[in-house]
Amino acid sequence: MNLITNTGWYAAGNYKYLPQEAFDLSAEEIAAQWIDEAKNGIGNTGIKPGFIKIGVNVPMTKVDVKLVKAACITHLATGLTIMSHTGLAGPAFSQLKILNEYGVAPSALSGHTP
Repeated sequence: MNLITNTGWYAAGNYKYLPQEAFDLSAEEIAAQWIDEAKNGIGNTGIKPGFIKIGVNVPMTKVDVKLVKAACITHLATGLTIMSHTGLAGPAFSQLKILNEYGVAPSALSGHTP
């Protein structure tokens, strides 16, 4: 059996799973970390992620938007699919708008709601 892990950060749940870096770094700096994981492996494991996982809050905040932008940048650099936990419909449409702004095809996004 093959297991596929991910890169990315999960902001849903009022940020309780987010590292402090999510608040301190820019979308570009976050994406650079995720791109490095995609190219070189996560931590010292050598294991490379098979997709980008993000989760956002309802309503989306500046931090959520930053993570969506970082996912777009990472996707464009690596080709990894973006898996997004959107919660309710509002964040889904907000994310689609950001993906469109970055030129990310809707086919690069996989998602689910509660």
